[in-house]
Amino acid sequence: MPGNVNPKNFGKLFTIPVDGKIDTEPLYASRVEIPGHSIRKVLFVVTEHDSVYAVNAKTGERLWHVELLAAGETPADCRSRKFNLRVV
Repeated sequence: MPGNVNPKNFGKLFTIPVDGKIDTEPLYASRVEIPGHSIRKVLFVVTEHDSVYAVNAKTGERLWHVELLAAGETPADCRSRKFNLRVV
C-alpha cells in the first residue's frame, strides 16, 4: 500500500446533487482556467440526462452546468429520480 494512502488523507470529500445516473468515472483535470474562478482543480461529470457538470475538485462547488438535450429530446432515464455524486 502506498505510504500516502491513510485515513487522514483518503476518504469522501463531498457529495453533489446531479440530475441523472452517472455510468462513467468523473474526469479530473488539475489546472483548468474557469472564467470568474481563476485556475482550479476540476471534476467533469456527465449524466444520462446529457448534462455536463464542472465542479471544484477540492470543495465540490459547482463551477458550471450545461444540459445538452435538444428541444423535444428526452433522457434515457426518469428525470423524477434524484442522484448524487460521491467523491472519495
